[in-house]
Amino acid sequence: IQQFKEMDSVLFTMEDTGNATLLLTGHMRIGDHCINQTWTYSMHLGRDDLELKGRPQRRNLLWSGKWANCSDCIIFQEIEPPLNETGTEDSLNRLMLYSRKSDLDADSVTAFQKNAACNNMTAFVRLPQDKGLCFR
Repeated sequence: IQQFKEMDSVLFTMEDTGNATLLLTGHMRIGDHCINQTWTYSMHLGRDDLELKGRPQRRNLLWSGKWANCSDCIIFQEIEPPLNETGTEDSLNRLMLYSRKSDLDADSVTAFQKNAACNNMTAFVRLPQDKGLCFR
């Protein structure tokens, strides 16, 4: 959560590069700096998750925005297993709501937060979007 609190805005593009591979590029504004980062995801037959290059233990799931009453949204979930073999809770389980619109209505945000809270996720960050988007 802390790393997201430092961001002002982010713009993501997702590109199908062929061979069951998706390229996600993030254009992030952190303070007065623009940072670009790219992640490579692989799709595998018979699996419902995406594999992030360099992090095969992480499950990455794309969900419909209908869960947040938002047809212009997707929900991205990242899950990592417990840090040790005796652990019972995932070391990471987060949901991120992404909209095609910069001014997502409050009802969709509220629906997302209520549904996430039902899954014991109660910490939320909404990017302020005060300084504008970065394109580099």
